[in-house]
Amino acid sequence: MIKIYIQGIEDGLQEIDMMIPVSEVEELYPEYFGNIHLVGKLRKFGKRYTFTGIVECKASLICDISLKNFTKEITSNMNVSYLADTFLYQMAKHNSLDRKNDNNDIIIAEEDKYIDLTNEVREELAVSMPMKRVSPEFEGKNFEDIYPQYSVNNLSKKKNNKKAEIDDRWAPLKKIKLN
Repeated sequence: MIKIYIQGIEDGLQEIDMMIPVSEVEELYPEYFGNIHLVGKLRKFGKRYTFTGIVECKASLICDISLKNFTKEITSNMNVSYLADTFLYQMAKHNSLDRKNDNNDIIIAEEDKYIDLTNEVREELAVSMPMKRVSPEFEGKNFEDIYPQYSVNNLSKKKNNKKAEIDDRWAPLKKIKLN
């Protein structure tokens, strides 16, 4: 769980720098390993809490081009806003509603001691996972540059060579006429 202690903090800006083991975040993609590094600022203004920062974690990926394993640092920006309102919190809890209001603020109870960022961090890391996983050594290269033996030009040359070489065993079949 990724929690920021908020009980008793005064209005203003608080620096946040946390290292959380990946094992503490349930349902995180299995590619992530090591520690999640959360850096940012928590601003409190009345009943509003806003966290703005960066979340970083290392991921073990398999290159889509070469099928080699590589490690990549995944980084994502986070902007999360909370509203401490016990009445709205109780109504949402009682009616099994979403705990977000119209402004996309997450509603928490006024007496809460912590802000739980676990879901938001999990979502940000999941969305930041690259769709095309390319090892740094192959970034910016074409398939033909990496595997010239499978390039279109090379394959077309092989086809032309095969057309020139006609197998004599098939010659009698060319004489058959189908009308």
